[in-house]
Amino acid sequence: MNPEPVAPAMPKERVRCAGADIFAQVSGSGHPILLLHGWTLDHRSFCPQTDSLGQHLRVINIDRRGNGRSSGEPGLRAELDDIDRVIDQLAGEPVHLLGVSQGGRLALQYAARHPGRLRSLILQGAVLDGFKAPDRAGEEIPLARYAELARAGSMGQMRTQWLEHPLMRRGFTDSRQLECLRTIVQDYAGKDLLQAPGPEDPDLTERLRGCPLQTLIITGELEVEARKQHANRLLDVLPNAAQVFIEGAGHLSNLSHAGTYNCLLYTSPSPRDSTLDLVCRLLLE
Repeated sequence: MNPEPVAPAMPKERVRCAGADIFAQVSGSGHPILLLHGWTLDHRSFCPQTDSLGQHLRVINIDRRGNGRSSGEPGLRAELDDIDRVIDQLAGEPVHLLGVSQGGRLALQYAARHPGRLRSLILQGAVLDGFKAPDRAGEEIPLARYAELARAGSMGQMRTQWLEHPLMRRGFTDSRQLECLRTIVQDYAGKDLLQAPGPEDPDLTERLRGCPLQTLIITGELEVEARKQHANRLLDVLPNAAQVFIEGAGHLSNLSHAGTYNCLLYTSPSPRDSTLDLVCRLLLE
């Protein structure tokens, strides 16, 4: 991977939403897939996926509001409406929705709200609102400390500490990949750390039960224990879900193990239910 996370030249779009302009890069052709990046990241974190996915799909790669080149104040509730606007303007039909980490949490909320606007769901390291999984020692996210650093104007120190967290560090063996990640995180402005945490959706589990969407859950072998428990809970809640593991990968497997990750989207693993049509097959239909 090139250490500079610079996406290849491709059409750039601006989607006007309530209180924000959402930046998007669009490439490829076919059914649309919308990519939702994780916390402290931006659209560049999907650079390893855009060419691969663009061979089969129309890829819509956005900066979520308040991140990267998108304006506005961060807020998950507002982002649900942002997704509607992006689908209306850039897709015009139901999309495959891929969410990483906090982007996966957002994808789950959207799936419960508008399942008819989606073709499938792909989740990586997602958290399910309303489900509590204890953190192992050293794996919790010290948001209060990060917020204190942000309020003190010490964002450099905050970013340095976050890059050493197991969610960010595990699974990376190539210094170029780590430099790519570091470059992206250095542009994180920390706007959300200066706000009160957004409320969870305690009823999300019940609203997702019976959700008909085919769902692929991608989990790194070295993922933190709490996120593995969330993945297992999602398997229980979503009737058409299957999980695949990436050996040697951590939370950010799409960056650290991009080749394996990209192949997973088009290679059928052994599913939990042999009658299950996995997302990786649906992507080619």
